[in-house]
Amino acid sequence: MINSNQDYCLTLGLSSDIYELGQKQKIETILMVLVSLEIFLVIVMFSIKKTIIDRVESLNRQVDQITMSKETQDRVGVEGTDEIGQLSNGINAMLTEIESMHMEVKKHAATDEMTGVFNRRAGYNALSMILDKVEKT
Repeated sequence: MINSNQDYCLTLGLSSDIYELGQKQKIETILMVLVSLEIFLVIVMFSIKKTIIDRVESLNRQVDQITMSKETQDRVGVEGTDEIGQLSNGINAMLTEIESMHMEVKKHAATDEMTGVFNRRAGYNALSMILDKVEKT
């Protein structure tokens, strides 16, 4: 009978060691998963910044520059076939349309609608430019 009790104690002690080893392994596994997840998130954030955020910021800077300079012949240059590239193409198409409308408005402002000749203001400006050239030469 004594032999049987010793086996029982030995089994109980071994079981406790296995339980502690399992707990340690579980904690190590959880820490490894968390570190891997953090590394994965850093890589994803870097990729998003490079492929989306930087391009949107560049597009925004270019649009701001065109807006401030009011130069409608300038174009934005963000390439791509994704939504950001499509947005860039749309902005360029709008700039082309604005430039075309601006030229049409200037034409209507400078000419008589019925005869097509320069109105007084446009004629005066044309004569003024010719006189400035003559004075310089």
